[in-house]
Amino acid sequence: MADLVQVADALVQKIADIVYPNGITSPSVTGVPIVVYQGWPLESNLSEGLKAGKVHVSVFSQPNEKILPVTIREWVTVAMGSPTVTATASGNSINIGGAVTTPFVTQHIAVVVDNLSVSYPVKPTDTLSTITTNIFNLIAPYYGSIQIINNSIILPESANLRAVRVGITGTAKRLVRRQEKGFHITIWANCFDSRDPIAELIDAELAGTDRLLLADGSLGILRYRSSTQDDSLQRQGTYRRDLFYTVEYATYQTQTQTQITSTEVDIYAVPDGDTQTLLKTVIN
Repeated sequence: MADLVQVADALVQKIADIVYPNGITSPSVTGVPIVVYQGWPLESNLSEGLKAGKVHVSVFSQPNEKILPVTIREWVTVAMGSPTVTATASGNSINIGGAVTTPFVTQHIAVVVDNLSVSYPVKPTDTLSTITTNIFNLIAPYYGSIQIINNSIILPESANLRAVRVGITGTAKRLVRRQEKGFHITIWANCFDSRDPIAELIDAELAGTDRLLLADGSLGILRYRSSTQDDSLQRQGTYRRDLFYTVEYATYQTQTQTQITSTEVDIYAVPDGDTQTLLKTVIN
């Protein structure tokens, strides 16, 4: 999810792209070295940089913040993995295939036989053989004549193999808040000849930017608020231009979700009197 640090980082990156359109290994747009960073500058670093002829551009979050209304807070799946292990049914045979790969993919294998449902979570250290054996061990206590042949589990003919599935995990997110946060962008230079062209360029480019791409893939809405000029420290060799912008952005909550491969329903039967009998029914 995006927070104010990520928004400030996005502003820093945007400004760096403006003043170094050909990359930081090439000269800046004005030929003057420009340092862009998040946070308020340290006085010693700023003083040394300005004396060396560098221009500093700082991006600092302000305390002013406006909370915006949110009407939809539903979970939405944003990413879903693909299984690398396969599990198929052929008659009364459960066949395990595919591979356990690196990087590891979280997945589980579900088997529904008659009214029995078992699920095995695949581990990074598994092989097809160990997966087959572990699923066999989950089913074997309920069927006397079950056997393993290579990477297949053979059930007795009387068993009803209803389903074999591979489930995976995915990432879901939901919008929990929207806010408009103020940011203070300051251009520091040792003379107005260095400050003004850079400040004018940054302000014009930011004012023409409606959407700001954030690290989580969401978009922030960039808005101009005001600007000021401060030459009160010119005797100390410090000239500054302050630009005030706000960014409207969303805060998301994320979670890992596991794919459902079978469900179980509890049914209570009352054959006589007040005695209740619990019958578990697996829904394929």
